[in-house]
Amino acid sequence: MKKSVIVILAIVLGVILLSILGVFTFCSLLSGASCFSSPTQYRMEPPGYRVYQNDSNAEPFPNCPDTLEPVCGVDNTTFRNACEARWIPIAYEGWCKGAEPKGE
Repeated sequence: MKKSVIVILAIVLGVILLSILGVFTFCSLLSGASCFSSPTQYRMEPPGYRVYQNDSNAEPFPNCPDTLEPVCGVDNTTFRNACEARWIPIAYEGWCKGAEPKGE
């Protein structure tokens, strides 16, 4: 009996530590989904997919350079550069067909 209490306590403390380190959230443990701390925060789904809580307020990935080297993702979305597309497989370099900027 005493040993099982120690094991349960160790598991609970491990979960708390991993949550503090940002490995996962308690919400993901309870509901199977990630928690959002802000309307623009995104969560990761299976590798290669990005899901926003609120697409109208979606922001680029943090720490990406502000260089314009467009790439087209397999989801037919043009990204400013490969860094911003890092969770979406790249179909080809350049603007997605039909999304090229218009000349002035």
